[in-house]
Parts: sequence; C-alpha cells; structure tokens
Amino acid sequence: VVAVWLALLAGGGWFALHQTDHLSGGGWDVAGSESVQVGSLLKDFPGATAPVLTLFVTGSSPASVQSRLAAVMPLLRRNERVRPGDPVFVAGGRAAFVPLSYPEGTSNAVDEATRLRRELVQTGPAVQTRLLGEAAVWSNFQEVAKHQLARGEEIGFPLILLILLAAFGTLAAAVAPLTLGFASVFLSGAAIYWLSRASELSIYVTNMASMIGIGVAVDYSLFIVSRYRGELAGGATPSAALARALATSGKAVVFSGATVALSLAGLFAIGVNGIRSLAVGAIVVVCISVLAATTLLPALLASAGARIERLRVRLPWSAGGEAGGAFWTAWAQRVMRRPIPFLAAGAAVMLALAAPLVAMQTFNRGLQELPAGSEVRAATERAAALAGPGF
Repeated sequence: VVAVWLALLAGGGWFALHQTDHLSGGGWDVAGSESVQVGSLLKDFPGATAPVLTLFVTGSSPASVQSRLAAVMPLLRRNERVRPGDPVFVAGGRAAFVPLSYPEGTSNAVDEATRLRRELVQTGPAVQTRLLGEAAVWSNFQEVAKHQLARGEEIGFPLILLILLAAFGTLAAAVAPLTLGFASVFLSGAAIYWLSRASELSIYVTNMASMIGIGVAVDYSLFIVSRYRGELAGGATPSAALARALATSGKAVVFSGATVALSLAGLFAIGVNGIRSLAVGAIVVVCISVLAATTLLPALLASAGARIERLRVRLPWSAGGEAGGAFWTAWAQRVMRRPIPFLAAGAAVMLALAAPLVAMQTFNRGLQELPAGSEVRAATERAAALAGPGF
C-alpha cells in the first residue's frame, strides 16, 4: 500500500507542480444576467466595445515615452484578441494611456490581462510600462493569492506539528497526520491539473484544495491515530488495535467525508463556474483525504506498531499520556453532570463570537484588495495622481 502511494505521489509530482498551468482567472459571470446579455449584444456593433484594459507608460521624458509606445503599439495591433485605441498623453507627455478593448467579453479578460502583463510590463531606467483596469487588478490578485497560499502553508504546517505534538506527546504519532495532509494536498494538485484540462476551473481552486485539504486530512488521521493509541494503551495488540480503530474512527471518517462531499456538491446548483470550481477543489481533496486515511494511514500504523509511542517529546502543555487522558475524562464527566449550564455557556460564547456578523458588509473592494505595494495598485494610484480627479 505504501509503495502504491509513493508511486502515485512520484507520478503525480510534475502535474501537481503545474496544476495552475490551465486554470482560468475568469468564470465569474452569471449566466443569463443582464450584463452578460449586453456583452453578447455588443459583439454585433464593431467598435462599440468598452475598454476593459489600459496600457500605462511613464518615462523620464516625452521622448522615452514615445520610444516605448513605438515598440509596443505594433505588438498590440498584431494581437487579434485586443483592439488598441489612440494614446492619450498627460503630464506634459511624460505619461501616456492606451485604451485596450477586449471584444471577447469580460469572462476571459483576466486571462488576457495575465498574458499582456507577461508580454508588456517592464521597468527600465528611463521608462516604465504597466497594465491597468479591473481585469489587470484580478490578474495581479491571482499572483498575490498564490504567494500568500505558499506562505500560509509554510507557516501552517509547523504550527500544525506543534499542535499535534501537544495532543499526542510523541513525534511518531504527530508526524503521521501531517504526512497524510501533505500527501492529500499534493495528490489533489495532480488531480486538479487533469480536471482543468477537461473543463474550465478557476485559479482559486488551488487555495480551496489546500485550505480544506490540510484541515480535513489532519483531522481525519488524528481521529484514527488517537483511537489506535488508546487501544494500544488498553492492552490490545497492534493488529487488534488497528482493526478496532478502523471499525470505529475509520467508519466515522468515511461517513464524515461522504457527508462533506455531498454537502459541497450543493454548490453546483449555483450557475457560476468560479463557485463550482471551488466545490470541485474541496470535493477532490476531501475524497483523497478519506482514501489516504483508510489506506495509507493504516499501512503506516501497521508498519510502526507499538513503536508509535517512541520519540516522546516532553512539552509543558502536552496533553498526551495518562495525565492528558485523565483531564479530558474528568472534563467530559463534569459536562455530563451539568449539561444545561455548559450548553448555555457554550452558546453564549459562540453568539458573542458571531456578533460581528450583524454589522458585516459584503462588497467587492476591487483595487483595495491588493496590497499597497503591488504592481497594478501602485501603478493605478500613480496614474490617478497624474491624470487628476475622476480618473
């Protein structure tokens, strides 16, 4: 079993590392909405398409701006997907705006903005070229989200290890759930690559798969490992302890995963491809996590046997061992003796935490969602300063 999983991880390695190659930044249009209908009708009127992107060129002198425009305008005119307008000069010719229309509609404009940014964005000693517009904002946001996802994983995995060490008290028991989380998310990346080749998936499917996958995989494996160790502590042999753990916690994991996957399938009722993509990412990683928890994890536990109690880590807050078990047993008995007061106290805390929901406002902040120093936001703010009020 371990060999099969190693083969899957090795075979899916390249695809997992390239899972974003065919993902889309679009897919957020609402089918049948008035804006989509108008966008379709505009295709019947050549030249009526509104500019959705703007090329922004700034330089130390008007000559440097003119020179840069002379280099990029032929590239734009050869691009069959966009229609460049005439340059508009401001700041005495030291800055220029070139409106770019995108007749194919807004749904794929984000992907086109990504391609144009790769081709045209440039920073030189005398001139700077940037791409502005809503599509450019979301193109830049994709890069920010990807960077923050990697940073979140770098911070998250060590923190999860500390939590597991506090829960189990042994390094061997703590590493098993973490290994499962990594394997599930990594293999889900390979699955996302192939799914994106078959249908359009949003770029944010990777964030959803990572966020849900790490939590679910670690959570499911924690249940099984905890039950396995409990059975060992009760005097069972490793094989009997594993059988009992899978018959109880393992069964709960399978039904839990099935419930989560079915509930997420409800998102397919929403006719927005971006939302459906998030459902796909979460369902895939949950199913793979359940598969790993019921195949890979038992194989690792069978290999470790009673050695899972080795490499004990003495942490001051550790809840592992007999002391930790006694604490939670006493706590459970205390709650069961006074269920109503504990229920009321728990509900009060939850309501207090949920209180901000009453004043929560939901809206699309657009440019403000980008970090202050990001490429498109910084360029847009500079353009606004040069062009004046109303930009």
